[in-house]
Amino acid sequence: MFDFCFDGLTALGAMLAFQILAFVRNSPATFRVPSDIPPISLPILLIVFWLFIFLVLSVPYWFMLLIFHFAYFKAGFWGIVFGNLSLIIACLVLLFTNSVEQSERNYQSMPDSQIRLEFDWEFHMHLTRVAAILLLTFLLSHYIIIPLALSLSYIELYPLKALRSFGGFSTLEDRNKARKSD
Repeated sequence: MFDFCFDGLTALGAMLAFQILAFVRNSPATFRVPSDIPPISLPILLIVFWLFIFLVLSVPYWFMLLIFHFAYFKAGFWGIVFGNLSLIIACLVLLFTNSVEQSERNYQSMPDSQIRLEFDWEFHMHLTRVAAILLLTFLLSHYIIIPLALSLSYIELYPLKALRSFGGFSTLEDRNKARKSD
């Protein structure tokens, strides 16, 4: 469960980081820094901005972790997570692979409208993923791993069908609906 949550959080964080950098590089006039702020503090401001946006948009994941903390995680779970070197290495590998995947999307070469479409698509997929995890967790709590893995595979293979089943498809723009036919 923690792995699914951490994977989603790192994917969302990497996506936001690379898209914010693309917006800053593509539209420097939009992100003007006041003259009384030293230019050296721009990276710090971007990190604070990214952190704020990340914390707000990742509320579904924090909500899911909170539910799992009270419903499924046993006492001492967080000590095991942060005390196990192999688990920390696995989490770092997830962070690295999600960062590499987002960097390969090359948001800097996209126009701002395309970056917004990519954000809409990815964020709706994150919401669909959280909804599927929570739904299956409470319906099939004793036999969760296999149905959860199958449902997440289904979401990855047939994203439009998954979005339709959770009602998110109607919020996508027409240009994004033609993204992939499944």
